[in-house]
Amino acid sequence: MTQKELNYVEDSLDHADFMVKKCSEAASQLVDPQLKKVVNAVSEASRTTFGGFYSVL
Repeated sequence: MTQKELNYVEDSLDHADFMVKKCSEAASQLVDPQLKKVVNAVSEASRTTFGGFYSVL
């Protein structure tokens, strides 16, 4: 893998991790159960994305 490709993977991992953290944080502050469910789903999708990227390594 080239350095550029490694940087891309690292950026992707960082972005997915950021999304998990921010969505989890937002969901914990939401009152509306439907909106909370949607944000939790985005968080879980980001967690799955992170796991997929990480497993490739």
